[in-house]
Amino acid sequence: MTSTAKNRVPVMLYRQLLGWCRKYQEVPFNPLPPVTLEPPLVSASSLRRLCQMRAILSNNKINDHAASEFGGNRHHPAYYALYGETVSVSSGLITFPEITSASQLRAIIRSVYWLNNHSSDSTEDVTAEGRTKDQISLAFDALRSVNQLSSSELDSRQRKRDLTIKVRRRESSLPNAKFHVGQIVKQRRKGWRGAVVGWTVDEGKNEKKHKRLSSLTTKQYTLSAPNSETATESPKSRSIKYTILVDMNDSSLLHESKTVNLEAEEDLISVDNPHLQRIHNHLVKQYFDRFHRSHFVPNRLLSFTYPLDDYSSEFESENLPELAQASAAIVRGSLRIIESIISIISDHIGDDEEYDELALLSTLLIDLKRNTAAIEDTSDENEAAMLAIKWMYSFHVRVTAMQWARRVNKRVKPKIEYSLGQIVRHKLYGFRGVIVGFDEKPRIDVSNWDGLQGVEDASEKPFYHIRPDINDCTKAFGGPRDFRYCCEDNLEFISSYTGGPLELATDLNEAEWRWDPVTASYTPSQELKFMFAEEDRDNLAFVVGKISDVMAEFLLQVRDGGESNDQTFSLDDLFVQLQKGADNLDDATLTQDLIKEIWKESSDRRLRRVLDKGVAALLEGKNATAMAIFSEILEQDATYHEAWNKLATVQWMLGHAAQSRGSAMQSLRHSGDSNFQALAGLGLADMEDGNFEEAAEKFQRCLEMNPWSMVSARLAVCLDKRDPEKSDR
Repeated sequence: MTSTAKNRVPVMLYRQLLGWCRKYQEVPFNPLPPVTLEPPLVSASSLRRLCQMRAILSNNKINDHAASEFGGNRHHPAYYALYGETVSVSSGLITFPEITSASQLRAIIRSVYWLNNHSSDSTEDVTAEGRTKDQISLAFDALRSVNQLSSSELDSRQRKRDLTIKVRRRESSLPNAKFHVGQIVKQRRKGWRGAVVGWTVDEGKNEKKHKRLSSLTTKQYTLSAPNSETATESPKSRSIKYTILVDMNDSSLLHESKTVNLEAEEDLISVDNPHLQRIHNHLVKQYFDRFHRSHFVPNRLLSFTYPLDDYSSEFESENLPELAQASAAIVRGSLRIIESIISIISDHIGDDEEYDELALLSTLLIDLKRNTAAIEDTSDENEAAMLAIKWMYSFHVRVTAMQWARRVNKRVKPKIEYSLGQIVRHKLYGFRGVIVGFDEKPRIDVSNWDGLQGVEDASEKPFYHIRPDINDCTKAFGGPRDFRYCCEDNLEFISSYTGGPLELATDLNEAEWRWDPVTASYTPSQELKFMFAEEDRDNLAFVVGKISDVMAEFLLQVRDGGESNDQTFSLDDLFVQLQKGADNLDDATLTQDLIKEIWKESSDRRLRRVLDKGVAALLEGKNATAMAIFSEILEQDATYHEAWNKLATVQWMLGHAAQSRGSAMQSLRHSGDSNFQALAGLGLADMEDGNFEEAAEKFQRCLEMNPWSMVSARLAVCLDKRDPEKSDR
């Protein structure tokens, strides 16, 4: 961009912005929100031209060569706006995606400046002078924002990087840092484990020029580089302190109530036991990309700040033939079952004249095709396998939940007076609300609730899930409420309601609810209607049931079919994926949850439904009922190992320790020693009895099958109890 008297200020701002990008091009930062511009901040005529050019290139599938008027090369200022796949352009709007680097910000700045200096349309709504003022104002705002970013985050990150490099190189008499970011350590005295997420030089109690670190909730701790005077006066007072992400299960078990903690180096020791190195903490995903071998791999921000730490080097994936084979089998099998379900749905909605009334099937079909594309388009086999596992689990649970809810609600529907989406009013408190669900009886104890004193046998009456109007709640209760659980006797339908949608504390999910101005009510999705038995189409119920049966048959084949083949995969493949492919807690949880769902399946579909009934009773605290249900199942099929496992759980909760142990051993025997839940239960029983050696052995076996199991916290305690000296390592 050449400078003239007319555009001297824009050019100056342009150069300053590009200079800022050059200065901080190597410094990573947290993603900045997307940027959306519209006229007059960006030229309307240039936007129209850009939109036309992108359409031409898209239609001709041109990705690497620009049109001549745009320069035809990657160095052209508008290249990003023209070819960026995540850039959204219309004739009156351009949106750039979230900004993750200075180089990306530079591309946006160059694109915007080019667009605003190549306008040729004199018919724009604003004058050229007014447009220039708006664009200069935009540039000033951008410069102010980036300077705030550098002063509040990037400069301190660069200083922290310089300091950590000096420490690792043993410069300026700085202390050595023993532990590395991503390493797993243990607090010597208190016993909890955690992952090192940062470290810094502590100047000692006598240092007055630098504030002591106190916050345990910030994402990064920063420290100004110490001056030479301080280094000379008190070199021995310096030490290294570490920020630790504490294992949540350790924290709970040891009654520490810590998530993040600041610890001195002398209070920490390394954790070398591979069964104890996978830390459970919801903040892990903010700082680390994955778990690898014995440590967590720092993300780009931590790797920049601690470049010489052992685990900050570029991650190299391992060649694991067994994992590659398992992942390929999982992907192949999942695509086969998706194809089968798509065929079932297509056969029923292809020529159906009442297609709109089968909208649920259409929704399922779209979901299936979307997941097929996502799995097939993922080049990394392990990632594709995890996508397949995520789909299989979520789809199976979704269909199972739909059928379970429909069976229950179809039975109780004759007792329910009001329908989903209706606007009702509370008779006592006067607030209006929309019905989003109902129960035959209250699921919690309501015997002491205000407002029910005048209701006879309230615990035997239907209850409704209500989303109330916040203005009404403010009048009735002095403040907004997001949710109310109301007895049917205290509600009345507002037949004369003619107003618009209620003002709710949280908006209803648009995919599930739609306001109908004609009926002055909310219309639920067909999936909700199906689940609450407000949809009587037998054809729909038949298709959903058929999908459920096909999915169950597939999972049974996975469990009992032995080795993987062209049609499906084996349970062993899932265990390989859990042990070697799941490099974070979320992926591990999905994989183990799918394994648990497979264990629940039975060749007798009726017994599977009875098992669900027992689990529901267990979750509602009806332990005696649940025990009777599981016992009944096992009388009909004594090899149903998941029923044995559930029976062991409820027996333990009722205090029948010996019986619980026997049931858990039966579960292990019938599962081929693979039911890690039953094994964990046996370890827990040994631990309660003070048999720490036996408990540790069972917990270790459990962790060999499921490395991310929460029993690692109990294993750590058992090792401490068994051998306090050796457990430190």
